[in-house]
This record gives sequence, structure tokens and C-alpha cells, in this order.
Amino acid sequence: MRIRIDRTKCEGIGICGFFAPTVFELDDRGTLALLAEDVPGGLISEIEQAVEGCPTQAISIGDDER
Repeated sequence: MRIRIDRTKCEGIGICGFFAPTVFELDDRGTLALLAEDVPGGLISEIEQAVEGCPTQAISIGDDER
């Protein structure tokens, strides 16, 4: 499963980093850095919490169908 960030929606609030700090990180300018594009093993619950907790609905996960 892949993690996707809609950069047009992301406001750099950082809630995702609270739920999954090894996957999401804000830089010094408040820009979200995605530290892993694929959902790391054992972290699906944390990633799902980040998706649900994102107030701008900028994060999604799903199968890569590109």
C-alpha cells in the first residue's frame, strides 16, 4: 500500500507526525516530508490514524495502480 499526500490540501499542521513520526515529518518551514512512500510493516494502524486525523484530508493510502 502506498501513502499519498495531496500537497494542495496539506497545511503543515503536523498531526500526521504525531501519529506516525517515523513516516511523516515537518521541516523547519512547515513543509511535510514523507519519509516512506510505502506503508511500513506494522505501522498500518498509525498511518490510518494519521489519515483519519488529518483536518484537511490531505493524506490517503491505497494500492498503487499507476
